[in-house]
Order: sequence, then C-alpha cells, then structure tokens
Amino acid sequence: MAGPEAMAASTALQMVGTVMGAVGEADQLKASARADRENARRGELQGELQVLQTIRDERQASGEAIAAMAGSGVAIGTGTAADLIRQNAVEREMEILNIRYSAGQEAANLRASAANKKSAAKSAIVQGVISAVAQGAQGYANISNMNKADAQAQKERDSRLPRKTGGGGSVGSSGPFGSTSYRANRSVGIYSE
Repeated sequence: MAGPEAMAASTALQMVGTVMGAVGEADQLKASARADRENARRGELQGELQVLQTIRDERQASGEAIAAMAGSGVAIGTGTAADLIRQNAVEREMEILNIRYSAGQEAANLRASAANKKSAAKSAIVQGVISAVAQGAQGYANISNMNKADAQAQKERDSRLPRKTGGGGSVGSSGPFGSTSYRANRSVGIYSE
C-alpha cells in the first residue's frame, strides 16, 4: 500500500493534469473562436464581392438591353423600355439586399459561435480548477484516513506486545524524583517498598 507521501504526490500530479487538460481545452476553444471570427469577416467580404459582381452583371445586362432596344428603333427613356430597365434595376437591388442579408446572418452566427466558444474556454478553466481542488480535497481526506488507520493499527499492534516488567514481579516506574520500585506481594495483598 502506498504511503502518504506517494498518495500526496499522486494527488498533486492528478491536480496538475486536470488543470493542464482544462488549459488545453480552453486553448482549443479560443483557437476555434478566432477561426469563427475570421470566417465571419471573410463571409462578409465574400458577400460584398458578390454584391459588386451583381452590380456589374446588372449594368452589363441593362447596357445590352438598351443597346438592343436602341438598335431596333425603340425610344429608350420612355414607356415600356424605361419600365423594363427600371424593373431590372429593382430586381438587382433586391438581389443585392438578399446577398448582404445572407452574408450578415452567416457572419452574425459565426460571431455568436465565437463568443460561445470564448465563454466555454473560460468555463473550462474554471471547471478544471474546481475539479483539481476537489481532487486535492479527496486526496487530503484519503491521506488523513490513511494516517488514522495507520495510527489505529499501530495502537492495536502495541496492545498485543508483551509489557516490559522488572524482575520478580516488580513494576518499575521512573518519575521526576528518581526511580522507585514497588514489590507487590500478591498473595497477601501487602505492598512493600
């Protein structure tokens, strides 16, 4: 059976291992949160690039439509031609709003995930410290119980040992005034010095 020193060392190592595991978990969560924040930023950037591409496509399509109408002799700024150009512009604006909304929602979700992971990292450290303290308390209780059991076992061993006595039935005692020997006459019940 391991002694108290070995138990204390084992408990200390368990406590250190628990805290180090919590720190490692927190580091992983923080790294994942950083990745989520970066992905949110990139998602917004990608959304804006899509917006620019949509604007470019809309201008190109409108230009081609205007050129086609002008080539066929339709008056460009009036009537149905103007309504068609305006309708295309409105549809593109709606598409742009949808692109920005989707990119913004995805970025918001990623930032919320990053915040949750950052909070979980803090909780992991706190939980690790609490677990380590609980392990230390349990180790202390185990060592204390082991010491009590050892003391009780020692008392029991001591009670089984023969007691030291002086020769001829004398019981010797030593006190502050020197040594005194009493001889007991057991048969008569008389004590003499």
